[in-house]
Amino acid sequence: LFVLNYKKIIKFKLIYFLIFFLICSIFILRIKYEIRYMNNFIADVDNNEKNTSLCGRVKNIIFKDDNAMIICEGVIYYLKGEIFLNDIHIGNKVKFEGKSEEISKGTNPGEFDAKSYYKTKGIYVKMSVSDYMVVDKSYDKVGEFFFLLRQYLSTKIDETFESNRAGFIKATILGMRGELDKDTYKLYQRSGIAHILAISGLHVSLLGIGLYKLFRKILQRSFLLSASLASVFLVFYGLLVGDSVSIVRASTMLILYFIAEVLGRSYCIISALSISAVGICLISPFEPFGLSFQLSFAAVLSLGGPIAFIIKRFKPVEKKDKSSCSYRVFKILVVSIGVQLLTLPVTLYYFYTLPLYAFLINILVIPLMSFVLYSSMLSLVLNILRLTLYKYISVFTVLILRFYDFLCIVTK
Repeated sequence: LFVLNYKKIIKFKLIYFLIFFLICSIFILRIKYEIRYMNNFIADVDNNEKNTSLCGRVKNIIFKDDNAMIICEGVIYYLKGEIFLNDIHIGNKVKFEGKSEEISKGTNPGEFDAKSYYKTKGIYVKMSVSDYMVVDKSYDKVGEFFFLLRQYLSTKIDETFESNRAGFIKATILGMRGELDKDTYKLYQRSGIAHILAISGLHVSLLGIGLYKLFRKILQRSFLLSASLASVFLVFYGLLVGDSVSIVRASTMLILYFIAEVLGRSYCIISALSISAVGICLISPFEPFGLSFQLSFAAVLSLGGPIAFIIKRFKPVEKKDKSSCSYRVFKILVVSIGVQLLTLPVTLYYFYTLPLYAFLINILVIPLMSFVLYSSMLSLVLNILRLTLYKYISVFTVLILRFYDFLCIVTK
């Protein structure tokens, strides 16, 4: 019996090793292919000595300071406001003329490295456009729908919130950071809470879990229907705001959680994290070398590892103590401080600075972000439905944002 059990263990370990070896081999081949493709692409289009023309299908359009940034395959095009005529749609084939050059690498320690960032997005060259012409007006219906929806929601946010707060809401809900107030960003960055200005896995998790609980517990729907609707929302939201690594990671893990709920199986956060990591690495092999991937996965790994162990170790025996206020405060403190400590090496490696009071501020800021998200989205929905109640709910969001400003000013 012992020999049979030993053979089964060896057999399973061999299977796991072969799967691991296969995944690593595919990942290495993908890296080599992408590096070869990147070098060939740069050699073909990089011409910083004179004007050149490039042609490509439009993947995304981003507006910032009355200027436009158009993203195509491997290239980002910068158009000034007076050049862009709002006649380009997602999926159009456009011929651009201007000065192209390879995206430069950050040279100073702690400086934003544009080359590394855009490389994870599959963009290697930039062009300052002097003129353009739409060659093919056929467009991507799905991509254009989400682009127009994003612009519509942006205008509704402008109607719902005052101008200096609308930029914050657009950044946290729609991922549109182009209209974010520069003074606000510098204030948050100096205080160590600039991470809340980007759509993170925390935001997606709050929205996904909130919707699932809404259907499951409040509306008393079945596991399957609640999980299906929440999963569809996650996919829809991901297409709306963009496929950043934190959104893909959080959405994948939540969908796996919903599947486990429907099947009545236990959910392992480390296994879900591994599955999402494998998928991201195989689809976009440069992502693991980016800051977003490393911070996002380090944070979740700390939650599923040391933090989960500490919370379990000090878990009350009595059931009534588990729901007590003191235990909930204890969990919030452990999670907030633990995630910051365990992601500290990554933060120091890339930014070389760390505000010492950031630990204390984040303990207050992170839990309140759930209220900011829910109240701002509810205000937005009520405004779309033309219900004046949105004016009163939006006040709650603005008060929290003012509290954030107060914390940053005090620590300054």
